[in-house]
Amino acid sequence: MKRKLIGSISLLIGIVLILNSFSGITGFAIAQEISTTPSFIFGLILFLGGLVLLASDRRESKEGGLENRAQRILKSGARLSTKKLKKLARQMGYEGRDAGREGYRIFKPDGTILTDIPKHNGDLPDGTYYSILTALATGESSFRKRNYEH
Repeated sequence: MKRKLIGSISLLIGIVLILNSFSGITGFAIAQEISTTPSFIFGLILFLGGLVLLASDRRESKEGGLENRAQRILKSGARLSTKKLKKLARQMGYEGRDAGREGYRIFKPDGTILTDIPKHNGDLPDGTYYSILTALATGESSFRKRNYEH
């Protein structure tokens, strides 16, 4: 989150300084004491730095941030609906498919079962919910039929 904020501010200031270096724009003189060449160079550095920060924040959220999100949800005690648990599992790179009466089966990338998310209209029982969330956070199977293949 901090990287995203600092990156956005850096990007914005960089754009302003780059635009300020073009003296041909009538009425657009934000910092008159700064000459055009240093303004352009500093603006370019801030602009590129902002892009790098935003890109690294995005890559981090794709690689490790979502796994950590499951752990943060587990630690905070927040409750997700079954629909949001399915979405979280898909975002984390797990495959899922309907398992009939069992609910929605979540598979690891190697094809082994990670857990089941039952079909449930209301809140899941505490033990079931925390078992599913723990499996998503750790990647360790909580499935009762560990030798089952799909």
